[in-house]
Amino acid sequence: SDLDDIIAFRKDGKMMVVRIQDKVFVGKDILYAGVFRKNDERMVYNMAYVDGKSGRTIAKRFNVTSITRDKEYNLAKSDKGSKVHYFTANPNGEAELITVYLTAGAKARKKVFDFDFADLEIKGRGAGGNILTKYPVRKIELKAAGMSTLGGLDIWYDETIGRLNADQRGQHLGNFQAEDKIICFYKDGQYELTSFELTNRYTDNSLLKIEKFNPDAGVSIVYQDGDSKVYYVKRFLIEAQSLNKPYKFISEEKGSKLMVLSTATEAKVEVNYKKKGEKTKSTSEFTLSELIDIKGWKSTGNKFPVQSITSMNLIEEEVKEEEKQTKAEEKPTEVEEEQIEVESKETTPVEEPKSKEPDQDFLQHLKEEVKKEVESEKTDKADPDKEGLDIGSSIELDIKKKKNNEDSKDQLGLFE
Repeated sequence: SDLDDIIAFRKDGKMMVVRIQDKVFVGKDILYAGVFRKNDERMVYNMAYVDGKSGRTIAKRFNVTSITRDKEYNLAKSDKGSKVHYFTANPNGEAELITVYLTAGAKARKKVFDFDFADLEIKGRGAGGNILTKYPVRKIELKAAGMSTLGGLDIWYDETIGRLNADQRGQHLGNFQAEDKIICFYKDGQYELTSFELTNRYTDNSLLKIEKFNPDAGVSIVYQDGDSKVYYVKRFLIEAQSLNKPYKFISEEKGSKLMVLSTATEAKVEVNYKKKGEKTKSTSEFTLSELIDIKGWKSTGNKFPVQSITSMNLIEEEVKEEEKQTKAEEKPTEVEEEQIEVESKETTPVEEPKSKEPDQDFLQHLKEEVKKEVESEKTDKADPDKEGLDIGSSIELDIKKKKNNEDSKDQLGLFE
């Protein structure tokens, strides 16, 4: 639009950003021109150029996030004599593989070699770059398109304007890598694969379903044949995967109509129909995966179990991955359950046994018994022959009583 800016890169290693105008001159030998988006860090430019001063071929990867309009910027090391051999603009940070051909008169032993831009870091536009070769280069060609070296990009679909965006407006389609695609199903029974470029535009009034393409996900449909008026159920995988080309997956007969479509693994439909000879309507539920196996996308399918259908509604879709993840986070694992059980046991207060106080009457009785023993020992020491014992027996008896006396005193001190 008139509000956009245009960025242009030239063969002499210069770049410039200008406003949209009727006549704007940005220089000769333009290699690339496109819409400039400020602070767009996903747009990465890959460039290989010959430095005018040293004659070396240098490779670099860089972003252009902010500029001054109508100002000429030099992307090479030298202001004069530099020449760009190879240049690409990559909206999702792709890094390709190139083949470098040296001149026939170069002294290098290996005159043809490959180089991968993925080996370079992404820097600012003012960075000089890394030396690719010091020998003169004849040409540089693309050998293989590369994958994105950046993280995935979250894409949303805004149904009000039929455009994709990365600003979290509308339906979230998922996180996209460089090789991912978007699949669109239309009400007339066609599907189409597209890239996830933000410039894509979709006709919302004919669009039935749009989502991130999963080649392993089956598509379940019920449709009515336009010629026989018979309802068919069909399940298939997306086999034809050319971009921006519509493929019809229902009958080619005029008047054929798509009833329901689902990419869920366990899709169910609620059907209202009339039985033969009955005036009242009947309602039944059918799981589409139980009615037919996955077949080719060009197949007719199987006849639906009931005909004379008045209405059909898709009543169940598979649980989305985000919901599954949320439920898994809410439900504790076995280890967590054990931990919760252990913590509950640890936090349960345990009553300590109450210390029982000794019986005071028993202690008093014990003290009196010990005192009697001590007094009797003293008496026995004063008269060892009192009980008719000989001297040896008396001495032995004294030793035993002395030992018992010490033990009794210890017990008495303990209870005191």
